[in-house]
Amino acid sequence: MKKYQIFSDFSDTIAKPSVGAKFPPFELELGKLVGIDISTQYNHFLSVRRDGSIPYEERMSIWLKPFVGLLSQKHIDQLASTFSYNENFSKAVELLKDRLKTNSPEITIVSGTLWQIINSFLKGKTASRRLKGNNIHFRIGAAKILFGKNGKYNGSLVVTDILACSPARSFPEKCLILGDNAMETYGFGEKLLNVQNFDENTISGRIDKYVDSF
Repeated sequence: MKKYQIFSDFSDTIAKPSVGAKFPPFELELGKLVGIDISTQYNHFLSVRRDGSIPYEERMSIWLKPFVGLLSQKHIDQLASTFSYNENFSKAVELLKDRLKTNSPEITIVSGTLWQIINSFLKGKTASRRLKGNNIHFRIGAAKILFGKNGKYNGSLVVTDILACSPARSFPEKCLILGDNAMETYGFGEKLLNVQNFDENTISGRIDKYVDSF
């Protein structure tokens, strides 16, 4: 049996801004919800976020440090509720289902977005209503923060899939990645199915090429 491997980005791929064309940084938005200014920590985070010589957990902890004892799932749910759903994602999934001959595709979301943000959006009314008919089995590969008994972030996190912080060359040779415009420059080549700038012919052709490679 053929084992297809399908990955997906999150921001601008599954979720998109409800207003405007670009998401404001989730880190800063969470800071507003919690009531703190993390601009200094965030600027430092930006300077090291793609530095592979620093462990990913350490990089993520830089901007998360001010949230210890403050950030709750409620804040995350508030943030995720402001996102809208990218209908192009469903269009691409239907093309995948047709060409891969499956009614229930398995898709691993690999993203620098927090695990809880992704999970909250997928289970929220906005996305769940639209994803229901796609019958997708999602797995989330991202940094997952841990909460203490008080329901607040306790300073610990785990990375559920190392690909969440890995370059294009780390992905399997045979796979497809649902992504956005920014990922066009990351080196994914014809593995990338761009659902932000959606083109059915391009996406269909890349899926067909992938299927034919087996």
